[in-house]
Amino acid sequence: LHLTGVELKQRIMKTVKPWPALRNKISTGGIANAYFALTNTQAPPDPEDPANWESRELSFSTEHPYKAKDLKEFEVSLPEAKQISLYFQKYDTESGYDTISFYDRAGSKLAEISGYSTEVFTQVFSTNYIKVVFKSDDSVQKYGFDITKAAYR
Repeated sequence: LHLTGVELKQRIMKTVKPWPALRNKISTGGIANAYFALTNTQAPPDPEDPANWESRELSFSTEHPYKAKDLKEFEVSLPEAKQISLYFQKYDTESGYDTISFYDRAGSKLAEISGYSTEVFTQVFSTNYIKVVFKSDDSVQKYGFDITKAAYR
């Protein structure tokens, strides 16, 4: 293998193994993989990554900025799904105070997020129904959120 330093760097960057948590956080969206770099092959798509699943467009948003003491509920029902992950184009809430919670059909809380992130999928929920509940207090009002799709399988 006779590569210049620049060529080696380019090969390492183009043969990374995709890592969902790194998507839109670093330029490659993945981690270096010696095997893929040495063989100059692309990593196969990760079947566990919701970005590789079927998806349905959604349009759930808070007001921008959201109101004090706001309460919004949205429902996602995909009868054909066994697992769902929701895609946030952006969420920006007062961390720890204004929350986005996810519930199953029985009303059990599955997860809760708060703070800031862009272009990110939620964790994978093993259900075909999710209720999204947004609650804000009366101190700081930020952007809110935009959910633009549901990935499912």
